[in-house]
Amino acid sequence: MYKVFINNRPLELAAAPFSGNYRQGVLFLRYDAPPLMREIILQAHAMGDKFPEVLLIHEDVNTLLRDFENSCTVIEAAGGRVTNAEGKTLMIFRSGKWDLPKGKIDPGESASEAALREVEEECGISGLSIVKELITTWHTYMQGNEPVIKKTYWFQMQCTDTRKLIPQAEEGITQAEWLDDVGLYQALKNTYRSVADVLALD
Repeated sequence: MYKVFINNRPLELAAAPFSGNYRQGVLFLRYDAPPLMREIILQAHAMGDKFPEVLLIHEDVNTLLRDFENSCTVIEAAGGRVTNAEGKTLMIFRSGKWDLPKGKIDPGESASEAALREVEEECGISGLSIVKELITTWHTYMQGNEPVIKKTYWFQMQCTDTRKLIPQAEEGITQAEWLDDVGLYQALKNTYRSVADVLALD
């Protein structure tokens, strides 16, 4: 199963026959053709929070993911879930939400190279190393009248830099903070669901 986000609402892509739990309030749809995927994305953005969570079912879940990515322009990005020697987690505050540092992959960059660069630039730090690759997330947004998919590769990182964090103001970041468990719990109340999924990983 894959989980993608449209307007911060989950669209789950699952293989048929579906053997999971049928949750109340979730709309179950059988997927037949690519036009349905684009229509779901457009309707979700038009309806906003009124659009229900959707479980889309098909015999081949990889076909679902492929058609999702083919339905819109895809922009690839990379970011990090960063911890320091004190076990605190690095978070940024941008556009009214707590977020993890991330950004677009430049031409010729690998996902891991982009993730390290973006964390450094957005938080003004160095001393980063990648511990392991985490998950890939997908979310959509509207660019004019066209939906765009942002596909983000996430990495677990360790940071040895103890200097004061410098948020990248030109990217709209107003805060960069090391949050302990209490601060992280509060931040989770005001973050994106895809980011919450990354933070919840073991």
